[in-house]
Amino acid sequence: MPFFTRCPYCRCGADAPDSAMAENVKCQACLSWYTAIPEEPGLEGAAPPVDVRTRAAVPAWAVPEPVSAPTETAVAAEPLAAVAPAPGPTFRVAVNPEPSEETLGDKSGPVLIGVVACFLAAAGLATASFQSTAAFARPLAGVGVLVGLAGALASGAEKLSRLAVPIGGAGVSGLALVVAWFLPSLLGPGYEASRVTSDYDPEAIRAVPLQLVPGGAEELGPGGYADASRSALHQGLVGVQITGAAVAPVQVVDSKKRFTKQSFLAINVRIQHLGHGERFRFVHWDTTGARPVPAASATTDGRKLSAANMGPDVPVGVTFGYDVFPGKAVDDQLLFEAPDAVGPVRVELPAEAWGGRGALRFQIPSSMIVVQPGKKPR
Repeated sequence: MPFFTRCPYCRCGADAPDSAMAENVKCQACLSWYTAIPEEPGLEGAAPPVDVRTRAAVPAWAVPEPVSAPTETAVAAEPLAAVAPAPGPTFRVAVNPEPSEETLGDKSGPVLIGVVACFLAAAGLATASFQSTAAFARPLAGVGVLVGLAGALASGAEKLSRLAVPIGGAGVSGLALVVAWFLPSLLGPGYEASRVTSDYDPEAIRAVPLQLVPGGAEELGPGGYADASRSALHQGLVGVQITGAAVAPVQVVDSKKRFTKQSFLAINVRIQHLGHGERFRFVHWDTTGARPVPAASATTDGRKLSAANMGPDVPVGVTFGYDVFPGKAVDDQLLFEAPDAVGPVRVELPAEAWGGRGALRFQIPSSMIVVQPGKKPR
């Protein structure tokens, strides 16, 4: 039979059906859940008696229809029928709520982060297979470690079941990072070759012997001069060689193929493209073709030789500008006043002639200089 119960939080009373006995019910006044137990109205400590007409009534749909109602109960309920009942609280049994999307998201987030960490480790190992992308192997593995650790921290230490996947992803990425850093040979020859560093300097000037001789590579002499009879000089992809020197009259460009009456010191220079790829533009020294190029200089016995002044005549063998392609070479000629005595000649060739920096220095020995004083024009 129905019984009277009271909310222990707001002290609001209500009639409840007998099916709600000892069940968790919800107070419609303060919306709190409590256990419904019967209580006699007006018997609570110093609380004032509760008027039956002011008690909240249970809606008809919430109270099961009785099988048989005694006559005296129906009579007792007649006074309440004269008062319009206010909407009373409804009673519901507490049940376990369904998992919300937020709860499911909290569980799947760490798993997703761990999967991402494993994916980064796999991507790092994949890039190590190709020499062109090997530089990304260590950064990707390092990012995978950070992502895995961040996922472990975000999942919370009190939920140990969620730490497995992100910690596993961080471990896999860490293993890939250790292998890429300390054991490069395990990732193949391409990745190991990408780790090799070189001290190659494209602006450095190196002496290269013209013939294979015992004793190793040729070294530059005092002041950075190379022996022109034994070595060529290389800077980057450009090789420069002194192919000959002579003190003799010089042929000029005209239809008669005539020679000058005055003798000059003529130095023949060969400039070669040693590499591959783009061509470079050679510009004769002391000219302003594609770019201004300083003049070459020559000295003998400490005396500087002046550049030859041939007036309107153009000497044969001088190349003022030329595009040098890979594997090709261009020959040029430098003209200076003839020295009084044939001795070793030091020549400085500014590298701006082919777009380089610095100067290439040669020392031409006396044995390499040919003297032709009595040559007649043909």
